[in-house]
Amino acid sequence: MDDTWTDRDLPVLAALVERFDDPAVDQVRPSEVVALCGLDEAAVLRALTALCEAQPAYVEFITVDEERAPVVITGVSTHARRAVGAWPSPEALVDRLVQALAAAAEREQDPERRSRLQQTAVWLGGALRDVALQVAGTVVARHVAL
Repeated sequence: MDDTWTDRDLPVLAALVERFDDPAVDQVRPSEVVALCGLDEAAVLRALTALCEAQPAYVEFITVDEERAPVVITGVSTHARRAVGAWPSPEALVDRLVQALAAAAEREQDPERRSRLQQTAVWLGGALRDVALQVAGTVVARHVAL
C-alpha cells in the first residue's frame, strides 16, 4: 500500500495551511490547490476528500450534494495546523526541548554540566517523556485558548 499521507495528503494540507495564513484568503478552490502543491487534479481531489472525511476533519469545505469531493475549501482546522507543524503539538515541543538539550550538551565545555545536559535529554526523550508530554499538552492548550 502506498503512503498517501506523505506523498499526497500532507503536501495538499501544507499548501492549504500556507494559503490560509494569508488573511485576505477566505476560500480556495481545488484547482488552486493543484497549482500550489504540484500534484495532478485527480490526486488533489482524492487528498481533499480524505482530509475532509478524516475525524477530526483537517479542512472546512463546501460540497455539492451529489459529489463527495469538496468544491470550495473554506478553512483549515487547528488539527491541520498541528499536522503540518505550523502550530505546536505536545510531541513537537518535547522533541524540540530534547534536541535543544542535546545541542547544548555538545557545546558545553564543562564535562560535569555536559553530562547533566545529556542525561536530562535522555530522560525527557525516554522515561520522562510521558510527563513531559502532559506538561507540554497543558502549555499548548493554554496557548491555543488565548
